[in-house]
Amino acid sequence: MNEAFYALEEEKQRAVFNAAMEVFSRWEYKRASTDLIAAKAGVSKGLLFYYFHNMRALYLETFAYAQRLVSEFIRDACPVQSDDFFDRLAGFSREKMRLMTQSPFCWISASGPIIPTVRRSPTRCAKK
Repeated sequence: MNEAFYALEEEKQRAVFNAAMEVFSRWEYKRASTDLIAAKAGVSKGLLFYYFHNMRALYLETFAYAQRLVSEFIRDACPVQSDDFFDRLAGFSREKMRLMTQSPFCWISASGPIIPTVRRSPTRCAKK
């Protein structure tokens, strides 16, 4: 992946990842459309491939992003200072709503296993 992607403002990165999570969640990997991802993200298809080089690299980077979001969510969701179950449940619910508002398809993308046909490191994918 091109490091220029992470030089973009966070809102634009989130738009690309949210678009990719939506498309990969609704259609299986082989049927996912980079045209649709680019259109939903508000970037050109050429720019999408400049950043990610190929569909596999985009998929793996999106999967890693979704896992990071869920990991951060779990870390932030339950207030450590409270022993009260209902305080923790309320905190969990608030954080889940925040995450779902920010990235609605995150749970779907992060919950499943990586598709075996794309299970390679992103650096190997970028070279192909």
